[in-house]
Amino acid sequence: MKLWDVETHTNIATLYGHTDAVLSVSFSPDGTTLASGSSDGTVKVWEVATKENIATFNHAVGVVKSVAFSPDGTILASASLYFSFFDASLDDGTVELWDVVTKQNIATLEVIATSVAFSPDGTLLAFGTLDGTVELWDVATKQNIATLPGHTYWVWSVAFSPDGKTLASGALGELGEDVTTKLWNVATQENIATLQTPGVSVAFSPDGTMLAAASVYPVGLWDAGTGVNIATLQGHTDLVNSVVFSPDGKILASGSDDGTVKLWNMSEWMGPRPTPTDVRGPSVTKMNVTDGVEDADLEVLNRDGIIIEFDEDIAWSSLKLTYEDGTDLDWVSTVKDNKVTLTPIEGKELVHETSYIVSGTVRDDVDNETDLTLTFIAVKPTRLKEDVNNDGIVNIQDLVLVAGALGKTGLNAADVNGDEIVNIQDLVLVAGALGNSTAAPTLNSQSLSTLTASDVTGWLTQAHQLNLTDATSHRGILFLQQLLEALTPKKTSLLPNFPNPFNPETWIPYDLAKDTDVTLHIYAMNGTLVRTLSLGQQAAGIYQSRSRAAYWDGKNEFGEKVASGLYFYTLTAGDYSATRKMLIMK
Repeated sequence: MKLWDVETHTNIATLYGHTDAVLSVSFSPDGTTLASGSSDGTVKVWEVATKENIATFNHAVGVVKSVAFSPDGTILASASLYFSFFDASLDDGTVELWDVVTKQNIATLEVIATSVAFSPDGTLLAFGTLDGTVELWDVATKQNIATLPGHTYWVWSVAFSPDGKTLASGALGELGEDVTTKLWNVATQENIATLQTPGVSVAFSPDGTMLAAASVYPVGLWDAGTGVNIATLQGHTDLVNSVVFSPDGKILASGSDDGTVKLWNMSEWMGPRPTPTDVRGPSVTKMNVTDGVEDADLEVLNRDGIIIEFDEDIAWSSLKLTYEDGTDLDWVSTVKDNKVTLTPIEGKELVHETSYIVSGTVRDDVDNETDLTLTFIAVKPTRLKEDVNNDGIVNIQDLVLVAGALGKTGLNAADVNGDEIVNIQDLVLVAGALGNSTAAPTLNSQSLSTLTASDVTGWLTQAHQLNLTDATSHRGILFLQQLLEALTPKKTSLLPNFPNPFNPETWIPYDLAKDTDVTLHIYAMNGTLVRTLSLGQQAAGIYQSRSRAAYWDGKNEFGEKVASGLYFYTLTAGDYSATRKMLIMK
């Protein structure tokens, strides 16, 4: 482990002691102690001032994937696990709780956890698990109190918001499986938002307004309140494993398999941000207030109801919502403070382009009754036809949906131009909308697994054959050209295999800058050739998803399973050659 001075960016200490990879580090709340978890199955505690190892805790099984101090610094939690791709029944692991003062084990929790986090008040522990769930445990009773389902792949990271009300969990799939980060209401255990980004590591800013999520290469910044993407931090060239904010929130640190730690200035993104308009719901375009109650404000919520707020202390006796012809809409009325809320019941939603009348009787604090009539028209905002999945934004996902529907006929959301067939014109229209809103496409891991350079080349060929000359088509073709460039790597590179460690199979991703013959050689630690994977002639592109990366089943040339241990794999692509290491652990 290395300790760095944040101001001078210099390495001030290197701590030695573990005999295998260090997978997790955590400072105690007072900053005097550092804990580290390792693939060697141990947790070490270090005194920051002297840089000395003051305690070592041993796990009975697996690698120590995550360590975390309790808010008062008295308890250290460490999660170890062993997993098998060949037989899930062999998966094993525990979470151990250690007394930091006495250096004694105080509890063993039977949970196979990839990550662990204490709630800010120290009463709860959250675990990410291999089965795609998040578990909440009571620290005092050492009992599981809730299991949060929803992810479909391993949950590699969990983090509580500073106020303890929200929990973030990030899944790490093989580029095309679960690549989401979820936000949970801790009190109700409800999923309140799903962010379309992997969460190899997640961290809340100290003020709780931002969530950082480590993706495959970039780091995403998200508004923790709205779930809206604020920024994408580009710079790493390999998997980003860890993110953490400084205590003042001004700096974000990210660590990557590319061998670097990057510090990011967060000042541009700090402070209040406007709440985005939800374009999916109705809005008020006309409102008339009659009969003397002109100090009332009316708001139509997104499919959730109508709020009438009075500026003065006015009570209510009866209130109802009707169509303009007097037909009762039968919404439920409730009142709190100076707000009256009309809530729809099933089958009683607003009809757009229709007039409504809110009528009833109110009385002020001296019992002067006044009749109230509010008239408004609800209109549905125009949805961009290029927003194929109707999520309020035109993005790469809409392009992917059109591409997947090419050739389909009849009623289809992907039929953007309404000619009853999904074809290249529809795809160019979506690309044109993308080109109108962004200078160049930003690719996430999901689009990497669904789009290929050859696909985009084919679309461009078809688009050029149509001789499209309008401005929208021109933007669309330009965007597709930029997309092709983004999907064609600037250089050939060999990437880390996933998963790693593994048993018994793994995928080896790589990028090709040009068409070439590709071969992978796998060697034992002593240099003996174990297996040759001849992949043949391959087109330039990104080979990072499970369906495109090279696959090794953990067997030698004779079909025999190889032994546990360290292996090396070498990619040869034309005049390019590179070697990386991988670990089989049984």
